[in-house]
Amino acid sequence: MKALPENDLAAAPVPATADPLCVLHVVYSLEPGGMENGVVNVANALQQGGGFDIHIGCLEREGGFASRLQESIGVHVLGRETGFSLKAVSRLRRLACELGPDVIHTHNLGPLIYASLACPSGPPILHGEHGQLKGDDLRRKRLWQRKLFYRRCRGIHTVSTELGRDLERHHLPVAGKLDVIENGVDCERFRPVSRDRRGVLRAALGLPADSGARVIGIVGRFDPVKRHEMLLEAFERLGSAEENLILLVVGDGGAAKERVVDALGRSPSAARIHWAGYQAEPAPWYQVMDLMVLPSSHEGMSNVILEAMACGVPVLASSAFGSSELIDDGRNGFLASFSDAEGLAREVRRSLQSPEKLQAAGEQARAKVARSFSIDSMAAGYASTYRKMAGRGGT
Repeated sequence: MKALPENDLAAAPVPATADPLCVLHVVYSLEPGGMENGVVNVANALQQGGGFDIHIGCLEREGGFASRLQESIGVHVLGRETGFSLKAVSRLRRLACELGPDVIHTHNLGPLIYASLACPSGPPILHGEHGQLKGDDLRRKRLWQRKLFYRRCRGIHTVSTELGRDLERHHLPVAGKLDVIENGVDCERFRPVSRDRRGVLRAALGLPADSGARVIGIVGRFDPVKRHEMLLEAFERLGSAEENLILLVVGDGGAAKERVVDALGRSPSAARIHWAGYQAEPAPWYQVMDLMVLPSSHEGMSNVILEAMACGVPVLASSAFGSSELIDDGRNGFLASFSDAEGLAREVRRSLQSPEKLQAAGEQARAKVARSFSIDSMAAGYASTYRKMAGRGGT
């Protein structure tokens, strides 16, 4: 990690021309999250594959996912504090001058603003949008900022087709720039286990190993759009008829954490609820599930859905954006529209009613992600885009 000194606004960097191709990602941090997970996966895959020199500029702090990066990947902390920071702009410009990146890859609006101000005349910017515009993103000021700074971008990408359509619906200037690069999952790290092995894992993780127990789970930060409280209420509604049903909650942090964790502890079904907190290695926690439930009101292309599917775990999700591009309802998972806990409870019950169908859906889920959503295919998409933007080929 490099802590950068303060510096005045120096001249814009000159892009590097020699191999390997240098890419500078700009993010707020590498704290655990779906977008951050994708950045780490792409960075590791391209650095390991050769031909790329990957660096990550963290505007605020390093974050836990930095420990997953290969040692040769540079992580640079820019020290942004609360509010807009000219010092962070200056430090980012200095970093770009030092590295001479061929491409700057920004992730979500804030990093795009900083990169655009730090490097107003180059190098080319590839900007990524990883989730549906919602809440503050739909305020007039935020839409105006996107319209202004999108014009600075050489390319704009989303992680699902529907997210690209969302940008177009808001009349953002993406024509001729927009591409879809779908998320991918490491199918070696995330893989199914046998039924016997699942029982052993459950016991090791403090869950009932009884073959009659059924585990539904949710993985992710306590963000209001994830609707943890709706899932908790649905679980409580199922309680009297589903005494062997266990709710597994994996994740930490987020704006709704205090409220949700308090509700989990006060629930009349608390004896059958297991909050595991953040898990640096989440694969075993997916592997003990019978069904993962993701009732989010908004999603891009969810990494946790990909990870669960790679583990052979079918997913019940709301028909929200990228989820419908991953899940074929009734074949490799379950899609439904629900607006309240009663509707969600009904869909959970429907999904669990046939163990044979549930197992078949898990097998099909694994097959789909292995075939179409591998890390290799995702990395190849970014590599091609980087080369094209840097004038080194690509399609």
